[in-house]
Amino acid sequence: GVTLVLIDNVSGPLGTPSLDAVLTATEWQDRVLGVSQVVRLPLAVTWFATGNNITLVGDTSRRCLHIRIETPEESPELRTGFRHDPLLPWVREHRPEIVRAVLTVLRGYVVAGRPDQRLPAWGSFDGWSGLVRNSLVWAGLPDPGETRVELQAEADDTTSALADLVAGWEEVAERFSGRCTVAQVLAALEEDYEKKLYPRLRAAFDQLAPSSGGQPPNARRIGNAIKRYRGRVVDGKALVKAGERGERGNHWHVKSVPASVPPGKRAAAVAPVAGPSLDPDSSSDVVRPGSAKAPGPVKADVPPDAGEAAAARGWKVRL
Repeated sequence: GVTLVLIDNVSGPLGTPSLDAVLTATEWQDRVLGVSQVVRLPLAVTWFATGNNITLVGDTSRRCLHIRIETPEESPELRTGFRHDPLLPWVREHRPEIVRAVLTVLRGYVVAGRPDQRLPAWGSFDGWSGLVRNSLVWAGLPDPGETRVELQAEADDTTSALADLVAGWEEVAERFSGRCTVAQVLAALEEDYEKKLYPRLRAAFDQLAPSSGGQPPNARRIGNAIKRYRGRVVDGKALVKAGERGERGNHWHVKSVPASVPPGKRAAAVAPVAGPSLDPDSSSDVVRPGSAKAPGPVKADVPPDAGEAAAARGWKVRL
């Protein structure tokens, strides 16, 4: 079946529960159209999406590896002077060399004993992170996982709205000894006729619990939004329930949550361990994001000119 899927030229928000599911699942179960039959099939697809300043929705951002291409040119399509021009024919011609170089890095990391690079966890993609991501950092390249920090900060409207909700709720709750109900919050907003107070909370309600026709925020929608996102940590804080339900509903307050690993940071990397010669008769497991292990090992012959990285690390190449 298809192993690569491209969602090209995304112009609106990207992210749905179904897309989130396929990005992390290794199997997919659904009913066959036209018959009463349910099938379960392996899901080994790599997904790509392209667009200008894509906005991601909900939990989709944590499932994405961000690649951003920037240019100072007003008309980048007219640019000339590339190192390899045209690029695609060059890539097709040199594909064996590129693949060998990639496999050399992976094989070298495995031969070295797969030393732990102490990277922040990437939940749901542990297999890919443990091999591909760690091998890149071990070879001296930047951690590709750090791109998620910028992506989540700039592209995820939901995360931005949650940050506004937590900060705004904390501001209003100061009037009520640090904890308040949805009804108390709405009353505080209604008292501010000129809408000069609590701008972040108003912005959060507009995003997470929008009302139609310019109507005031709906208490039920706000309550459902809070229940949906309760306990979600943003900027080291989370909105959580305070005590038992009262006569006027649940009381909510903002709680500080200490982070175990600062966002975008990692501990000092373990120095690579010198390993034995790269044996082309050996094999290493190559995994894809979201899976524990790809079906079957990949074997690679290491060429004499496997790349500067191998020589720089002092690897012994045996053919």
